[in-house]
Amino acid sequence: MAYCQVVISKEILDAVLQLVSTYSNYISRYVDYLNNLIAVQRRVSTLRFERMTLIKYVKKLRFMADVLHSWSFEGENDLIGKRLNEVIDPLGAYLIKVFEILDLLNFYITQPMRGETISKTLNEDLVVSEETIVCINDSYRIYIKGIQWLVESISERNGNCPHLALELIEFTRKCAIEDEVDFTASEDILLQDVAIVEVEEEYVDLLHDWSAILVQKQTEMKELFSEDSKRWASMTKPVKK
Repeated sequence: MAYCQVVISKEILDAVLQLVSTYSNYISRYVDYLNNLIAVQRRVSTLRFERMTLIKYVKKLRFMADVLHSWSFEGENDLIGKRLNEVIDPLGAYLIKVFEILDLLNFYITQPMRGETISKTLNEDLVVSEETIVCINDSYRIYIKGIQWLVESISERNGNCPHLALELIEFTRKCAIEDEVDFTASEDILLQDVAIVEVEEEYVDLLHDWSAILVQKQTEMKELFSEDSKRWASMTKPVKK
């Protein structure tokens, strides 16, 4: 297995924490968005189950966002000069855990809950918009790629690291292999290989680049979340079945 020769430095730790903050803010956007949807569902008695399910997700995501928000490196001075995987592997494993839950949430709010809400209320304005669904799915893929880069840019991964396996990446690759897709010619970001970094400056720069990319995707999602929330808030008397 090939490993990155770059070791931990103060600059790297600061850049990693900036990236962590971006992920924390991303999850917090979901919490705010879901709370707005829950407030609307509270007015519709037939959506009691859907509301209770979202409340469960909100509690879980709020806790995870808080964990990421307070993420730190104990004994920072003792970490300087050590291998990057000592700080990256635990972080990567936790982010993967968070995004596994987010994957289930995305499926729930964009498919079964959406269908049930329309069926029970005959109102298509009480659900996540089509534009938001597209953005949610696209943003999720980009954020997952960011996690993959974080863990694979410092060492090649194999079957000995199941806690760092990304289901979406593995599934996409499996399907591509079955379809005989040429990875080198594919434009699918999930099929693109991650190169191991060679120098500290490169790693720090890439950490900043990823933070900027993710912030941009988050901004796009926030705008659509805001549009949905305003539409929901304007509906004082949702149609009931």
